[in-house]
Amino acid sequence: MQAGFARADITPPAGEHPEMMGFGPFLGRSAQEVLQPIHVRASYLEDDAGQAALLLSFDLCGLREELADTIRGAAGRAVGLEPERVIAACTHTHSAPSVMPIIGWGEFDEATAARLPALAAQASKTAKAAAGPVSITAGSCALEGFSHNRVYGAGGPLDTQLSVIAFNAPEDGRLRGLWVHYTCHPVWLCEQSRVISPDYCGVTMQALEACHSDAVCSFWQGTSGDINPVRAHLKQERSIVNLAHAAYRFRRSVEEAAAACAPVAAGRLAVRSGRVALPVGLHHEADLRAFEAFVGPRSEGWRRLIAIAGPMLRAEAERLGRSPEPRREVPVAALALGERTLVFHPFEMFTQIGQDIRRRLGSATSWVVGYANGYEGYAPTPDRFAPMSGDYAAHAVPLMMGRHPYRATMAEELVEGLVGLGRSVR
Repeated sequence: MQAGFARADITPPAGEHPEMMGFGPFLGRSAQEVLQPIHVRASYLEDDAGQAALLLSFDLCGLREELADTIRGAAGRAVGLEPERVIAACTHTHSAPSVMPIIGWGEFDEATAARLPALAAQASKTAKAAAGPVSITAGSCALEGFSHNRVYGAGGPLDTQLSVIAFNAPEDGRLRGLWVHYTCHPVWLCEQSRVISPDYCGVTMQALEACHSDAVCSFWQGTSGDINPVRAHLKQERSIVNLAHAAYRFRRSVEEAAAACAPVAAGRLAVRSGRVALPVGLHHEADLRAFEAFVGPRSEGWRRLIAIAGPMLRAEAERLGRSPEPRREVPVAALALGERTLVFHPFEMFTQIGQDIRRRLGSATSWVVGYANGYEGYAPTPDRFAPMSGDYAAHAVPLMMGRHPYRATMAEELVEGLVGLGRSVR
């Protein structure tokens, strides 16, 4: 196996103050300074048969699908790969410029979006040029007390497994690349913060890269749709202190997992991209008017949001309503690295759904990675879709995107699609 790794700085230059993603409509939460830089990290892989793949990890909350497509095209051209062999995922930090499709939850930052394709292509070209033989090891450990299930409470599902895949130079064992996978919303810095930061995951990757100067360390976010860190929604000064402690603890756990690494038989590489059509539940005009009446008194931000979202919802209802079974296609992908299987999707997936996927693909050898190749809101468990419940994940977030919500069966169909794609690359 040949592998090469590189990164590029995507931090906005001095003088730019982009809005960051999350925490309410039209808050104007602009970045005032840079606490830590943010990056795109590229991993170029090629097996002995010439099969290649390119993976990009962005210190961003998420990507509009059209922007993700542009990035995948530019990065693919830089290394001679079709876009279908390129995967662009985000760590989901809420302390970076917003380039997502949610209305008003951070204005879309055109300047950052315009820079991303070239910077991703630059990192990708450098990664391919640096490619050389690697040996691959994998390990894991449990990281307890770092996160909690914010939806279901103490009794809710919680994935505490932290997993790593290490790419080492065969001649001396030197670390060349490290992939880290864990499940926890990167919101140690929250709505009162005005600083750019990759949050705990990116801060940890930078610390590891400082210790291993020739290595690039990439983070792949798990099923964090219902999972928050144990401390969030605090003032900026307290949050920055908590972030430092969290990143230190996370780094120690990554090192523990790395110390437990064992060789992986990784002679074969396969990658596949596709789309899954998921069922959509269209709101009737009466539903939309009720929603407008409900959010109208809440705040000026919500009134602005519904003024924009209303026409979008009606246009989508007109378009999808022509079908007897309305569906929306979403991008998915899968990568087989020897005995390891990684599946990628564009959702904030609830933990139980991810556990169902891993159980069917093999919990010890599979990763479920979110926020990839676009952003589609949440993938909640079926119970969150009680009729007109107003559930944040199932109903509110789609409306924030000017889209109708999915149906409760979307989770089952998404599981089937990802499991099938994962099996197809083995």
